[in-house]
Amino acid sequence: MNERLKKSRDIADWIASKFDGIGVVRDGRSEFAATCYYVVWQHQAAVSRLYQEGLIAPATALLRCAWDAYIRGMWLSRAAGDEAVAAFLAGGSPPPQKEIVAALEVADELPPDILSAFHRAHYSELCDLTHTGIAQLLQQWNDEEICARQEPEQVESILEFVDSIALSSLAQAAVMANEQLIAHEALERMSAIRRR
Repeated sequence: MNERLKKSRDIADWIASKFDGIGVVRDGRSEFAATCYYVVWQHQAAVSRLYQEGLIAPATALLRCAWDAYIRGMWLSRAAGDEAVAAFLAGGSPPPQKEIVAALEVADELPPDILSAFHRAHYSELCDLTHTGIAQLLQQWNDEEICARQEPEQVESILEFVDSIALSSLAQAAVMANEQLIAHEALERMSAIRRR
């Protein structure tokens, strides 16, 4: 597992080096979408470091935070209307997650139900991990005592998820900054994670 944690930290360091100095158009939308993608990277970087310290609960709690930042970045850049963006930037709440996902599927002409299927299958568990639900509690209890535990396969799956959305976030921000080479490299690294 230490090797996989190191790989995740290496990905975080690489993403940080590419985000450093990246510039996007300041149009009241793009800069905040790109900042959402930057926040995804921060969460991704924290997950492996928290795992390294044996802090499973906060590591897994950040998964929903990373996903929310990713979806909000996409929504701001591609699906939100001007009024919705203005309301959000003035401190209003974004639409509920289901509405954002549906708007993205329409705006991006994605295969039907691709984001909705993920939302239905995993969002409740992501919330559970963030808000001390049973999924999070079961990571801390082994039928006899309190102790942090996760199977190596679970850790691998979590790191693959958070590393992938962080690389995708960098790719999204790079496209917005007209940095096609960075976007391509980020997507190549994301593909390599999934090919293993």
